[in-house]
Amino acid sequence: MISDALRQSLHQLVATTKDARERLLAELVKTPEGKARLQAAVNEYWPYLPKFFGGSKSRNNEVFRKWKIKQRTNDEMREDYVRRATEVAAKYGLTLPVAAAAA
Repeated sequence: MISDALRQSLHQLVATTKDARERLLAELVKTPEGKARLQAAVNEYWPYLPKFFGGSKSRNNEVFRKWKIKQRTNDEMREDYVRRATEVAAKYGLTLPVAAAAA
């Protein structure tokens, strides 16, 4: 179970600049306890995150791209997100669990 303090830190992490995120992550992985807590948070949240990009056959995505609201398909955005997250995880010695496929 993730503590409320760590959960709050993760929410703040999402809302900060890239430099601030890098500093926070580097600080968290300095100790075995911090790295373990960060890995626990990744394990809890990661399986759900790729699904937030929507399904491969989303009709809404087609309409949004037609009207130039979105430029990429859900699959393209999800693949980019997973690629970047994998790079960050590797940089800090973390592993990403297997994520469930989007509908």
